[in-house]
Amino acid sequence: MSWNYRVVDHNGCFEIREAYYDMDGNVDGWSALPIAAAGSDLEELKKDLEHMMRALTKPVLLLTDLEEAFPDDQAEDDQEAEVH
Repeated sequence: MSWNYRVVDHNGCFEIREAYYDMDGNVDGWSALPIAAAGSDLEELKKDLEHMMRALTKPVLLLTDLEEAFPDDQAEDDQEAEVH
């Protein structure tokens, strides 16, 4: 399974989330909550931010479309930090 960061439109609020893909390159899951940039040092943080910036060059995913495509994977509570 591969993944990358993607911009997700969550009711008009744009967020960075992890998107997971199946072997055919189709979105197969996503992080339940927006992702914060992190690193053990400034260089790692910079690399993480650069990966996030690449998400801005890809089409925006609509959270409602993801939830419709995967109705059984919706979080019961938006505060859950799980992958769908």
